[in-house]
Amino acid sequence: MVKVPLYQENQDRVALRPEYTETLVGGATADAFGSAIGKGLQSVASGMDVAAEAVQRVQQMRDEAVVSDGANQWLQAKDKLLYDPDTGYANTQGRQAVEGFDAYQKSVQGLKRDIVAKMSPAQTGLFNKQVAAYETDALRSGMIKKADETKKWLLQEHTAAAENYSRQAIQTPDDETRWNGFVGRGLQELDARGAKEGWGEQRTQLERATYISNVRLQSALRIAENDPIRAAKYATDHVADITPQDHMILLDRLKPDLKKAASADAAHFNASNPAPGQFAATGLSHDQYALLSVISDTESPSYDLMNGGQRITDYAAHPGFIGADGTTTATGRYQMVKGTWDMAAKALGLTDFSPASQDRAAAWVAQASYRTKTGRDLMRDIQDGNYTEIRHELETTWEGLKKISDEEFARRMGAARSAPLAVSAAAGAASGLPSGSPVATAAPATTPGSEAVPPQPAGPRFSPAVESVLKSLPPAYADEIRESAADAARTAAAAQTVRDRAAQTAQAEATRLRIANGDTTLTARDIHADTVIDHAEKPDLLAMLDEKRREALATNLRLQAFAAEKLVIDAYSEEGRKANDNVWSAIVAAVVEPEKQDQELLKLISQTGAVPTPVFADLRRNLTRGDPASVQKALERANWISSADHGALARMPGGTELADAAVLYEYYRSDIDMEPGLAVQRIIDLKDPEKVRQRKAMMDTPWMKGTIDYLATEELIKPLYRKGIVSWTSLGNEKQAAAIISDYKQILTESIFDAGDVGPGLTLANERLQRLYGVSEFSADGKDVLMHLPPEKFYPDDGTGSHDYIWKQLNEEFARDGIKHGKIFLYADRDTEIDIAAGKRPHYQVQFVNEKGELEHYRKPFFANPPTADEIKAAGDAALDKKIAEGEAENRKEEQERLQDKLFSRILMHTITDPLTWLLPNPAP
Repeated sequence: MVKVPLYQENQDRVALRPEYTETLVGGATADAFGSAIGKGLQSVASGMDVAAEAVQRVQQMRDEAVVSDGANQWLQAKDKLLYDPDTGYANTQGRQAVEGFDAYQKSVQGLKRDIVAKMSPAQTGLFNKQVAAYETDALRSGMIKKADETKKWLLQEHTAAAENYSRQAIQTPDDETRWNGFVGRGLQELDARGAKEGWGEQRTQLERATYISNVRLQSALRIAENDPIRAAKYATDHVADITPQDHMILLDRLKPDLKKAASADAAHFNASNPAPGQFAATGLSHDQYALLSVISDTESPSYDLMNGGQRITDYAAHPGFIGADGTTTATGRYQMVKGTWDMAAKALGLTDFSPASQDRAAAWVAQASYRTKTGRDLMRDIQDGNYTEIRHELETTWEGLKKISDEEFARRMGAARSAPLAVSAAAGAASGLPSGSPVATAAPATTPGSEAVPPQPAGPRFSPAVESVLKSLPPAYADEIRESAADAARTAAAAQTVRDRAAQTAQAEATRLRIANGDTTLTARDIHADTVIDHAEKPDLLAMLDEKRREALATNLRLQAFAAEKLVIDAYSEEGRKANDNVWSAIVAAVVEPEKQDQELLKLISQTGAVPTPVFADLRRNLTRGDPASVQKALERANWISSADHGALARMPGGTELADAAVLYEYYRSDIDMEPGLAVQRIIDLKDPEKVRQRKAMMDTPWMKGTIDYLATEELIKPLYRKGIVSWTSLGNEKQAAAIISDYKQILTESIFDAGDVGPGLTLANERLQRLYGVSEFSADGKDVLMHLPPEKFYPDDGTGSHDYIWKQLNEEFARDGIKHGKIFLYADRDTEIDIAAGKRPHYQVQFVNEKGELEHYRKPFFANPPTADEIKAAGDAALDKKIAEGEAENRKEEQERLQDKLFSRILMHTITDPLTWLLPNPAP
């Protein structure tokens, strides 16, 4: 019912709409007013109908909006059900689509349920009418999808079944019966699919051929995973089943692995099947190759053949088991059983069962077995032609030798020894043909399991199985495989040669190390018997061993001299330092306690004047490490060594740096009483780049230059060479003194820079100057004048404090040249300085007074050979005998004087008591 709003008290708030005010007239009569009321009421009723229609229209519009919104929701939900990328029914396929239709249909029909639940009946009716067509379309689309996918599903089932049978066939490529069964069932499924799709006969035959070809292709690839060669054979055996296109694809896919497999086969086959008299190992003697040739001719033609005929596929190790149809573990070219192989491998350090290792092991076994049984050397007996006993003793190791007579063995050995030297089997592998001439021409014995190799093209040889496959392949394709194998064979041969040479080098180096370390268990026989070491290197090793033995004997003699405190060596020669090192090594080996080792070290340095090289190297290593503890240890030990021989460190090659550091450390510790840690840090800082820069700046200051000029004077040099309390050695004439002062100034400048201050620099400069200058009996200016690098500082005395042997050798040198001379003098030059810096015996220039009384320069530099230990010992013994004789004479003289004094006293006493009694004879006792 339409409600009319009540009038309100505040009527002036009501404003009529313009359309209701246009016909109002203010001056109406009563009649007119009554009529107007009637008409007004009629108008009111009419207005109420209009209002009711308006309200109804509004409601209709609201219903349409609700229905439209619901329809939109339904369409969105329907699209999701049908087209969602993940769950949409339109995106399902095959069986999933067929089985999923009912769920899809229910979902479509159920979409309206949730939407109309919120609608009025009128809205529901409108909604159902609006979506009915869409719903029908969605269901129709689903039905069409289901029908299409049902057909596809049925076809896919046949396809999937056919594919499943093909997979089963691919898994069993070696069982042709099963393969055909699986493929046959697959073809049935394929025919069923063709019937449903309406294939014609031509299409059916094409599909069947494609199916069979693909299964053959995949079967071949499956075989190729383990054996590309067998896969290639499979492809050629079944080429009629494979389409030309698939055959090309198959060969292309097989090619990389086929190249590798064929290359490996060629490398193995060539290495395993040498030509008669051809061997893998290098470096054996001619007679060893000859013997191996004869043995292998009676045992096996191949390195990979096992007893019974089975072949090994790699040479990582001796197989160690009995092969098919075999009775023992005998394997290889020399048919060595596992126990014999292990013994030889252990003795020689062999790490594989390669052809080269087999050659070496067989040569070693022959020598060792023969020596054990006869006590004689096999190679010597071969040279002497003692073939009957050789065959008899070796036939227990190689039964093949039992099958030939003594005469045949001798004939074969003679032929093998007269043939050219053997070459490595690897060399033949590179070209496929034997290289060089064989050692022996005897035909190999027939061995069970050996196969006849068919004629092959030039290039690497292949096993019969691989060669057969290559011949069945397209010629161009096979040629490419052969070329690849040739390259690989050359590479393999080169690599094997490198490995073999490396093994030889390592064995030789290990033997050298044993010799150098004084291994007393190593004998010349061991070197002769070692078949890994190159035969050409053995003479050097034997010479080295002999030299080491001689050296050991010499060291023992020197140890005896050392124990008697009479050891003398030349500290400036390499031989002398080496001898000193050997003595020290023997001392270290005999004396375990560090304290006692130190005591012996001081004795050794005191006697020889040389620091053992290992000790010196340890000092330098610690000095250069830079950490305070190591540097302090080096400096304190250097000073400790200097206490035994002040010049010992400087005599070593490169020893002046260590000697200088020791001088500075002694100055800091003793002269200015500096703490050890601070002294060490001062010396470490000398190499600091910033400190070096600061010292350079300091040296350029006027104060420093003035200080150096003040200190570099004759008055400060002379006390360094004091002869007595108030006397010292002369610096020579004015020119000589100026030269010495100039040298001292330069030395002082360098020393202050090196030390970082004047005090330690002055001490270091004095030490350095005294290393360079001293008095000498060989100086042209006499013993009282300083000489640069006097020989007495660098040549040992003869054991008596004398250097007369230098004079003697000088006179002998002049006599050989037929030169008459007066006095002879020596002086140092640049070469002398170089020799001393290198730790060598220095050369000196020579001047002499000729027959005319003129001073003449000798034509060549001179250096002396210090006396040997025996000469020094003889001189020392002679000096000792002389001292003893002089002592005895002095004792006799003293005894005579004592007796004379006693007699005089007696006479004097008797004279006092009885002046006449001394004239009377002594009474009888």
